[in-house]
Amino acid sequence: MKKKLLIIGVTVLILAMVPVAALNLFGDRGEEGNSGSIGGSEQHTGEKNPEEPLDRDEEPKEPELEDPEGTSDEEDQEDRESEENAGDQDSNASESEDSQESKDEEKDKDSENGNNGDGNSDGNSDGNSDGNGNDEEETIVWGDLGFSDTMDVFLQEIEEDLTRRDLAKLSVLFYEQLSGQEATPAWEETFEDTQSTWVLKAYNLGIVSDEEDGKFDPDRGITRQEGAHTFYRILRALDRPYPDGDLELIAEDVERIDNYAYEAVAFMDYYEILPRRDENKVNPEKQIVEGEIKALWNNTRQWVESYDRYSEGLEAPTGVFAEEHQGEAKIGWEPVEDGEYYHVYEALSEDGPFHAFSDRNGRPLKVYWDEDYSLKVTGLTEGQTYYYRVRAVVDGIRSPKSEVVKVTATSSVNKDFEDYEAYLMKDYNHFELGDQIVEFENIEISRGSDEEELNLRYYVDGENSEKLRRVIQEGYREDLRTLYGYIIREMSDFYEKDVNAYLIYEDSGLEEFPQKYQDNRIEEDPIGEGSDGTYFVWFPYLEMIWDYEHRDFSHRWFYENEGA
Repeated sequence: MKKKLLIIGVTVLILAMVPVAALNLFGDRGEEGNSGSIGGSEQHTGEKNPEEPLDRDEEPKEPELEDPEGTSDEEDQEDRESEENAGDQDSNASESEDSQESKDEEKDKDSENGNNGDGNSDGNSDGNSDGNGNDEEETIVWGDLGFSDTMDVFLQEIEEDLTRRDLAKLSVLFYEQLSGQEATPAWEETFEDTQSTWVLKAYNLGIVSDEEDGKFDPDRGITRQEGAHTFYRILRALDRPYPDGDLELIAEDVERIDNYAYEAVAFMDYYEILPRRDENKVNPEKQIVEGEIKALWNNTRQWVESYDRYSEGLEAPTGVFAEEHQGEAKIGWEPVEDGEYYHVYEALSEDGPFHAFSDRNGRPLKVYWDEDYSLKVTGLTEGQTYYYRVRAVVDGIRSPKSEVVKVTATSSVNKDFEDYEAYLMKDYNHFELGDQIVEFENIEISRGSDEEELNLRYYVDGENSEKLRRVIQEGYREDLRTLYGYIIREMSDFYEKDVNAYLIYEDSGLEEFPQKYQDNRIEEDPIGEGSDGTYFVWFPYLEMIWDYEHRDFSHRWFYENEGA
């Protein structure tokens, strides 16, 4: 009898252990998709350490094995309690599935209504898109982050090699952090392959450009020379001028630098903003890595801060004078200590706006000091008063502007152009673009800063300025440039000279501040205030320079602000 009881007891014990063993065999799977492995494994999150650049060629580390020993009595007790509750969990499984199906149905309805499931709209207010219908969800308020935190968070979001879209975003973040202003995007139709707000902002700032055929190629990787060129252009957007191509670059692979990027690479290399990988090479075509992006970000900021500190300590040129004779003006001044060269500005009013004389590439003309006079201005109009200011450039940094001097022209040498101006006003006084007809109220031709160039100015009034902005926004930018280019080439061939041409909105006596004309990448001071408290505008929409000898154009568009 005792033997029968013993056998029965052992049998019951064995049967009781079967479900426990089954639970231990299948119950340690964790979350769906993470099946348990012997010794356990550590899930890789893919997050980067913001303090250390990520080596994208580094082999993944083997997972560390957990110690199978040392399990506490409390953990054993928790396992037993988990086993006892397994049946209750199974009994509630069908109820949970029904609940989940109900939630999914509600989520589907929210999606149809444009909500994210919690009643809040997920319309992607930033308007970021990769051009293929995939919106870039933006949940970070970048303006609330500090300068260093912005870079760290940005790098944590990058999953693979940096792309052109990523670099556009980074450049805009840099600009907005240092300028304290939010950049305005270009219109969505600018590129065929992306509608990313960050790309459109960077393009509108003149920091990035299109590739070809109206495409941006947002997913292409970034080279070292492209990174250097982008941050080089940020300086211009921030109105922090840089040396104009005078820096010598010594490296074994200089010939591998693309022409468009040479000045940028030379600048970034000279000031050690973008460190070299090799002592004798700049590696312009190599893919840029995370550590180099951080270097560009931090070192460019330090350069801007140093520029500002140094600029505030410079003195404006003194002893400025202007002398007029038969439609020509000679400008001179006392030299500034360590001044390398100077920029001279002209205006038709004492209050401005003042415009720098430009070279054939559209950059401020470098004027070198001379004992008698430093600059001769030709092409003055009889009876017109001209105003001038001067600023020095020391180590690539501009001083404040000098006091204003003025001259009044006693005769005009522009009478030679009166017949051609009349011809332009008769045959080329308007452009038909789309359903708009843009009319020009005045056309002026004058001599340039040297004998081999002429200036052409097409002016619009307020009404036609709005038409001009509208046709540009509607996508007729290239049509406008083509029409104006034909006029410029014809004039250049007639006079056999280079032509510097502008399309300009000019107005005065404005009682309200014309806010939407505030920003212009061609003219640094498009708005001025008169002595009577009213405002005037000299706003160039387009600058085109035609090189007669080389038969080549260069051009710049204005910076489009809100409401353009």
